[in-house]
Amino acid sequence: MTCPLKWQQACRNLDIACHRCRAEIGEGELAYLPLAGSPSIKSHPAYEKPPPPPRKQTNTASQQTNTASKIGRATERRVLRDLGARATVASGAIFGDGDGSIVIDGETWRIEHKTRVARRNTLGPTEDEWATAQAQGCRLFITTHNNRSVVTMDITDLKSLVVLPPEFTEGVNEEAGGPAHSSDAEVAGQLE
Repeated sequence: MTCPLKWQQACRNLDIACHRCRAEIGEGELAYLPLAGSPSIKSHPAYEKPPPPPRKQTNTASQQTNTASKIGRATERRVLRDLGARATVASGAIFGDGDGSIVIDGETWRIEHKTRVARRNTLGPTEDEWATAQAQGCRLFITTHNNRSVVTMDITDLKSLVVLPPEFTEGVNEEAGGPAHSSDAEVAGQLE
């Protein structure tokens, strides 16, 4: 390939870079530099539009992390909505107040939620997660895996919520061969 004479006469690099110009040798970069009033480089017959910059490749691990994060946020919103709970600002990241809160018997209970995406042996919170939730004042810890949610709470909180009627508990231990008692005080007295 030889650069047409019309284009050679309009190029500032005629004597300087013609020997390495794509228009002259068929490869490399186009060294055409137009003189004032000459046609632009984009109209040169050897001009090729530069290829677009390569797209940033994301590795599979980061895609999975983003996917897990999105699944976790969506699951947290769904669980809190189903409970009728109010979500906290930035899911508790700013003020350290848990992921949500719900009012039970006029008292506000903070909620911490975790979504298990990967297979794990535990459905409840780990010791570190439980300690963090307790430090944030959370009384309910909800763990969700495969659309099944488990609530973890301190036994004293459970007792404050659950009041079983006497007819439900009386006679249960007698049928099993144990003493008939219905209160923790009686149990504590028998164990001493």
